[in-house]
Amino acid sequence: MTSLLFIFYGIWLVRLNLIGIATAAYGVLNLVILACAFHYRVRWCVTSIQAAAAAYLLVYVLALATGMETGLGISGILVVALVLWCNWFAITKIIRRPV
Repeated sequence: MTSLLFIFYGIWLVRLNLIGIATAAYGVLNLVILACAFHYRVRWCVTSIQAAAAAYLLVYVLALATGMETGLGISGILVVALVLWCNWFAITKIIRRPV
């Protein structure tokens, strides 16, 4: 569900600037990793979602530092970090789920 929210937020609310493209790309990448985790249950899915989340959070913080408007402001860092953690936790639970 959060993947679709990332895609929606990236495309419609930010209007295709740097943070919009990064947000939509993270949403699509999260969907792909979620599908791989569900079908294959391999450990690299957790590593890849961690790398993608770290890269997205870096882009988000740099966008705030350069003065780009993201809609959530400075307090949005905590919200985004929480959502990224929830995505990681969901993929971890999917991989550990019995077949």
